[in-house]
Amino acid sequence: MTDADQKDLAQIRLTNGSEIVCEVMEWPREQDNQMIMRNAMAIICYDHADGDTSYAFRPFVHFLNDETDYVVVNVDHVLSYNRPTEYLTEQYQVAVNEALMNAERRNRALKRDKIEGLARLAKALEEMHTNDGLPEEEEPIPDNVIPFPTNDEDTIH
Repeated sequence: MTDADQKDLAQIRLTNGSEIVCEVMEWPREQDNQMIMRNAMAIICYDHADGDTSYAFRPFVHFLNDETDYVVVNVDHVLSYNRPTEYLTEQYQVAVNEALMNAERRNRALKRDKIEGLARLAKALEEMHTNDGLPEEEEPIPDNVIPFPTNDEDTIH
C-alpha cells in the first residue's frame, strides 16, 4: 500500500470551472458547509495549436509552506467530486512533492536573507559605535566659521 493509498484524495470540480485534486482532511458534516483540505493542486489545461491538449498541476492556493497549511472550501461552490484515477494520483504526488520542495527552498532563502540583513545591520551599528557615530573622516571646519563656545576670556555673552 502506497502513501497515496492511505490519504483521502478527491478530485473536485468547482462552480467557477476550476478542477482540483486534494487530500481531504475533514469532509463537511450535515450542519456545516465547509470541507478542510491540504495540498490542493489545481489542474490546468493547455490546448496547443496542433490540437493536442496537455495538463499540469499548479498550487490551488499559492505560497503555502508545508503540509500543515490547510485550505477551507465552502461546499456550496462544489459541483462534483470523485476519487482520482491511479495515474492522476501519481502525477498529483509528484506535483505536491515539487511544491513542498519549492516552499522549503523559498523558506531557506528567506531565512538566509534575514540573517544577511541582520549581519549588515550589526556591522553598521558596530561601525557607528567604534567611530562614536561620526563618519570615518571629518570635514575640516572652514576658516569663516567660529567654533562655539570659545575659550577666549574677552568674549562677551
